[in-house]
Amino acid sequence: MDVRHPMTTLDRKMLDWFLSTAKPVHILLGKSNKLNKDDANIALRHVAKTLAQSYLQCTVQMSSSVSKIGVDQASAVVATWFNESLKNKKPPVKGEQTGGETP
Repeated sequence: MDVRHPMTTLDRKMLDWFLSTAKPVHILLGKSNKLNKDDANIALRHVAKTLAQSYLQCTVQMSSSVSKIGVDQASAVVATWFNESLKNKKPPVKGEQTGGETP
């Protein structure tokens, strides 16, 4: 999501569509290097408030591919998703085939 134009109609449509999946969504407010720190923080608070009201499965952070803002934070969020997924995955029963294996 562009930090300069957050929560557009298309952004909301995408979030509405994703609600039914009950999966977490982590929003990167991209191009944060294009705004001064105060304006970027105002946009972040605005998006966080909107998410808290209507999209509870969503989190948000600042991001910039140019200045590498937010890379570590985004990586940590995705890593927790994978760790949770692995914790909730049941180990295969002995003798049971799992995806990708051949007998």
